[in-house]
Amino acid sequence: MKLQQAFEVSKGEVVAFTGAGGKTAALVGLGYELHEAGWRVLATSTVPMTEDQLTLFPAVLSYHAGWHSISAALGQYGFVFLYDAI
Repeated sequence: MKLQQAFEVSKGEVVAFTGAGGKTAALVGLGYELHEAGWRVLATSTVPMTEDQLTLFPAVLSYHAGWHSISAALGQYGFVFLYDAI
């Protein structure tokens, strides 16, 4: 079963993952799944990601990038991760 179906995710919704393990894998998996379905996906985390984890995303921007840059990246890549600290 696809994550989108399992979580019953609809366009425009916000999804949050909590718990002790598997959040990054779920975030990346769902992000790519939605992106492949033609959705634009903006993802972030409340904890710092490692540089290796950031390579899992098609595009990575700082929170300070500004909305124009974020919008442009979403238009180009479709799936963008915003980070505060690495």
